Amino acid sequence: MTKPRLFLFDPNLKSAGGHYLSYAMRIAEAAERLGIATVIVANAQAKTNLSSARILPLLELDYWQEMCPGTGEDPHEHLSRSAERFAASLNRVRRDETLCDDDILFFPYINLAEVMGLARWKRESGMLLRTVLLFRRDLDEQGIDASIGARSGAALLRQALADLYACPGNERVRLFTDTDNLTEEHGQALRRRFQTAPIPVDPALFAPRTHRSSGTTTLLYLGDARVEKGYGTLPSIARALKAQLSSGRVRMIVQSNFNVPGGEPGIAAARDFLSSLPNITLLFASIRPQQYNDYLFSADLILLPYQVERYVSRSSGILAEAICAGVPTLVPHGTWLADQVWRHGAGIVYDTLNPDGPARGVSEALASLDTLQARAEFRRAAYANFHRPARLAEFVCGADAIRAVGQPCLA
Repeated sequence: MTKPRLFLFDPNLKSAGGHYLSYAMRIAEAAERLGIATVIVANAQAKTNLSSARILPLLELDYWQEMCPGTGEDPHEHLSRSAERFAASLNRVRRDETLCDDDILFFPYINLAEVMGLARWKRESGMLLRTVLLFRRDLDEQGIDASIGARSGAALLRQALADLYACPGNERVRLFTDTDNLTEEHGQALRRRFQTAPIPVDPALFAPRTHRSSGTTTLLYLGDARVEKGYGTLPSIARALKAQLSSGRVRMIVQSNFNVPGGEPGIAAARDFLSSLPNITLLFASIRPQQYNDYLFSADLILLPYQVERYVSRSSGILAEAICAGVPTLVPHGTWLADQVWRHGAGIVYDTLNPDGPARGVSEALASLDTLQARAEFRRAAYANFHRPARLAEFVCGADAIRAVGQPCLA
């Protein structure tokens, strides 16, 4: 048996911004500690010097390009073409890297088009290597994004998985999601066995938190200035806090870089309004990992006013990081985030049916901040124990590969 290698495929990884690079690096570093070399297969726009891990920039399409048809384009034909291009990329990796059956393929943001391409490639190549698929979006969301409807999307994905399992080596395919809700949803709809995998939180956030009281309460929003992340609700929160902001009792730090040129509809106006108020710091550039952690540790309350329809079952890496760091959060009712706060973290779950819900939730949090912070600190260790990069690396690589490199078998 040759020494196994891990190939992590992420077509969304284009730059150092966002969570894509840090996610991939945490898995790569954890796998390297197990003795398994990792190659990150990223978007063709990615620079090879983004990290210490080896990066192959060759995937042509990101999620939206793979899934969303252009104006007037037949959505089924678009998915088929995306699948064909993804299969071609896999063939290139197989040829250039001399893939063998002891290697591991990991797809941490797998989608319908990629499963279709993977099944095609497996059938044509006959390779038997371990293949790990991690689904991180609501099942309905993929069909809607692909313009074929939720039911058709689920039916096509069920067929694509059937095609994949019809290939030799199907016993080495593993299916994961990163929330219990997604696991139940995918298992029932797709008639396959799914498991819930950890979210790989930076271990630096597990360190004891020394909170420095300065007399000013810090509210923090991290992530792109995006509609689905609830950036558009931040002006209503700031407006309700105008007196506290003016007096310096409260400050807001808001990551505000656009995810598309000019920003999504309404986002530029929201950003302009926030820039007009005192004690609001807008961050326009990508944040380095150490800066990101420093902001997290400096926060008293993290704002996560995400769109409910997008986050009923979908995970949030920022929420997982906040819980592990012991920082209270503000999240919307009816989401995976709310469930995690109630069961594992601390914070306020606000009423999404009331337009004033986020602002009222912040006021409620500020009135009980000492209690929330004590609860967050008490609960963080148990959550951090599960959501470790090392644990996800073990899930992905599997017992056989870990034995092959001389490491102890999985507990």
